[in-house]
Amino acid sequence: LKGITSYQAFTQKILSKKIVKSKKVFDDAKITDHHAIIPTGVNPPSSLHIDEKKVYDAITRRFLAAFYPDCLVSNTTVIGFAGDTEFKANGKVILEPGWRELYPKKQIADDNEQDEQIMPVFEVGEKGVHL
Repeated sequence: LKGITSYQAFTQKILSKKIVKSKKVFDDAKITDHHAIIPTGVNPPSSLHIDEKKVYDAITRRFLAAFYPDCLVSNTTVIGFAGDTEFKANGKVILEPGWRELYPKKQIADDNEQDEQIMPVFEVGEKGVHL
């Protein structure tokens, strides 16, 4: 992790506390002969082709995400009225980004099969406009 200097903003958050290996990712009981592709700590040369840079970035971010905490999400359903017409909206509020810090918002949206709607925070019974 210390050798991945181009991702130092992310690795510092991992290295600043005790590293805990999650059983979701690291479970020796389930491993037979598979070896993960992980960054070696040697930064790639700047001469890499753009597609090679994208592959390196994807591998490195996925590796680092394994050491980040879970993303905590609150699913939200809002029922609103305009006159006598009822409207319903479903979405979510990200309480703690966790591993999502490693991925730009556009990349997360592109990876999901369904469009995710990020909702503003609502209080039960509140009235008024929300944008």
